[in-house]
Amino acid sequence: MHITSDIRNRLTARDRFSLAEVRRWMTEESDLELWSAVYEVLGPGWKLIKPEPDMDETCRFMTRYLLRCIHENTRNVDFGLPTGYEAAHELAACLKHWAARLPETAPVLNEVSALITDAYRTADMAERDRLLNGTLEHALEAPAVRPYFAAWKDDPLLCEPWLSAMKWGEAHGDAAGR
Repeated sequence: MHITSDIRNRLTARDRFSLAEVRRWMTEESDLELWSAVYEVLGPGWKLIKPEPDMDETCRFMTRYLLRCIHENTRNVDFGLPTGYEAAHELAACLKHWAARLPETAPVLNEVSALITDAYRTADMAERDRLLNGTLEHALEAPAVRPYFAAWKDDPLLCEPWLSAMKWGEAHGDAAGR
């Protein structure tokens, strides 16, 4: 049985996972399907990991996985791999979730916003579209996320996409934040 199937079967059975094995799987960068299963363990299966991973480690992996899915833009329903846009929307949801837990998550949001910025700078036009329309527009709906991308407004490459994303975020965001 492939390790990915084994992980998902264990998750369904609510079996425990050791932090050591989860960390080992997180280093297997050549296997995106494995990362997909690990992402599920770190999400709904988080409480099954003993000892529990810390927030920084969890958020860092989740971001790496989602940015990789955005970049590769593949889809494999059998192994739970999202399209680039699906991963982009998921990353936006993560950003909003982490922003709701401020100030504890400020270091995570600083790191993730830097990773997204780097990804945008090196992306082709299609990937930039996924990052802008799938992630930033929706993440910036949450006023608490906006300061983490404020530096974009002063950057020649990032200013225009930032303005576009801010317009969307303000128009569709939390009414209390407007």
